[in-house]
Amino acid sequence: MKNAVEKREDALKTARETYFNKISQAYDERKTALLNAWTIQNHKERQQKIQEAWNNFRKSVKSAWSEYKKAHNQIWKTFAQDRKNCGSGPTGENPGIDLSF
Repeated sequence: MKNAVEKREDALKTARETYFNKISQAYDERKTALLNAWTIQNHKERQQKIQEAWNNFRKSVKSAWSEYKKAHNQIWKTFAQDRKNCGSGPTGENPGIDLSF
């Protein structure tokens, strides 16, 4: 069981780090897009680029969260199978806790 727990915890940590890296990248891309937008003299074009920057940011964050949830669920599914393979019953751990922060 220790190996199954270690495998799960390492995978959860990696998934969360990947999520944070994607969020960080989304902020960097938004910053660059907004700075570029503010170099545009035409008000209408500038507003369009600002809106685009925010829309792209929201899409990136939503995508990163979706990918994280998918990875998280797969990790716990794999752990449940590993646990069964070890002959262990339910551990009483809450798989949803990682999704609450």
